[in-house]
Amino acid sequence: MSESATYATYALLSPSGQLVFRPDGPKQMRQDVALEQEAPHEFTIFSASSAGPGLHGCVTSVNRSTAPPNHVAATMIAELGGPDHDQWAGIVGLCGINVDNPTGEIELCGLTGAQRRLIQAVHSAACARYAGIES
Repeated sequence: MSESATYATYALLSPSGQLVFRPDGPKQMRQDVALEQEAPHEFTIFSASSAGPGLHGCVTSVNRSTAPPNHVAATMIAELGGPDHDQWAGIVGLCGINVDNPTGEIELCGLTGAQRRLIQAVHSAACARYAGIES
């Protein structure tokens, strides 16, 4: 999986429920998510196709003994159609994913405006499920 040369925006979801959009590429997103002792776990929420970009994620850990649980991100990922895993822990990063038409290679890319709006809407709904967390 390669990284698009065009830098755009990615999203970070903290265990406290905070959503932040950062103006950088997927490589930086992976660094923001990784723990010193383990690389982030990557997953696809929905695949890219000729119809448009998909959504890709990475998470600090799926082991709550190494990072705090991230309930808001787990809810969001499930609502977006990603892996239903109640053990998401630590910081979760979200970026776009495209298929390079000439080569068919999958490449990570920034979020589109529509993806950012979708993430914001799903984040607000997920936060509403947890008392004390503001979107």
